[in-house]
Amino acid sequence: MDHIEFEDTEEGKRERKAFWMSDDGIQLVAGYRREGASLERLARVIGISDSTLRKWRSQEPKLEAAIRQTDELVNSMVENALLRRALGYTTVEVDEELVEGEMRVVRRRERHVAPDTRACMNWLFSRRPDRWRAQQAPLDASAEEIAAVRDVLVTIATAAQDAQQLPAPDDGAEG
Repeated sequence: MDHIEFEDTEEGKRERKAFWMSDDGIQLVAGYRREGASLERLARVIGISDSTLRKWRSQEPKLEAAIRQTDELVNSMVENALLRRALGYTTVEVDEELVEGEMRVVRRRERHVAPDTRACMNWLFSRRPDRWRAQQAPLDASAEEIAAVRDVLVTIATAAQDAQQLPAPDDGAEG
């Protein structure tokens, strides 16, 4: 990211602000944000402090809108890419070769990219933390409720053990 130089004088500061508050400057800011520049990086490119950028944003609604809209656009693009990766997708791969002085498609094939478990987990952790976070909050239960659940589990375990000790059911075939 290139940045535009301004003199380090009061006049240079005024020129810097005037440029970055202009339509051209705001378009550049939006472009930097689309490329993934953080607010801190953007302030460095402009040649101002983070606090000055916050001040400018509060003074110029167009600048604020460009930064916020671009945030939403980039977040949306990342969400879409993550969802695509989480669900898997099919892509077309094209091989080209130079034939008789011009590039020609010599092979075209579809390739399936399998769903990515990590992408699924990231999506669910961020979208449904109440159901998918790594550590769930403990459930509130009284001692009586815990004892009742334990009794049910013991009954189930005992029934399963008894079922394993029963002879196999007769299938009616004679030997």
